[in-house]
Amino acid sequence: MPFQTTNPLAIGNQTLKTEKNSMNENSQILLALKRLLHEQFSLDPQALSETTRLAEFGIDSLHLVDVLLNVELELGVTFENFSLPPNPTLGEICEEISRASAKAH
Repeated sequence: MPFQTTNPLAIGNQTLKTEKNSMNENSQILLALKRLLHEQFSLDPQALSETTRLAEFGIDSLHLVDVLLNVELELGVTFENFSLPPNPTLGEICEEISRASAKAH
């Protein structure tokens, strides 16, 4: 299920473009990921950072695919040639999402 845009941490495609003055795109994507991980897996957003590895919370590659599908829906990006190292950090995931977003616009 895609995350709702009424939550202050939710980020839609337009928000990424209009709120760059308050934080960079990767920070915005990180906030969106934290919110989505909270909704899907009941993870505490404050326990998550750019250096957090999803495996620390029992989230495997199949769970990550589900998360990324929701990111695609919410942010309107398509992941082509998406490449992550094994057991990626949230920061690495944010960088890939940012690259995909840049290619989409």
